Amino acid sequence: AGGALIHPQITAQLLPRLSQLATPSASLPSPSAEPSIALTPRERDILRLLAQGYTNQEIGEALALSIGTVKNHLSVIFAKLAVRDRTQAALWAREHLRS
Repeated sequence: AGGALIHPQITAQLLPRLSQLATPSASLPSPSAEPSIALTPRERDILRLLAQGYTNQEIGEALALSIGTVKNHLSVIFAKLAVRDRTQAALWAREHLRS
């Protein structure tokens, strides 16, 4: 529960390659759609950590949040970004968020 199946360093190496392989049917929102997406500062913090390969538990520890709160934030983030999973959210973050 909340543990990573893939080490964060491996995830960081895979994400750029996965973004190159993305098909149109699995495409992410375009940069032109970004202004309509209003993420709170906390949601942006969580999304940045997710994109770095952090697990829910690691995100919670880094931001002093419970795992349940992290999961709630991620559900809202996924809905706002219109993505289905962590991988799509991480790819979106790498394209749209500034460090």
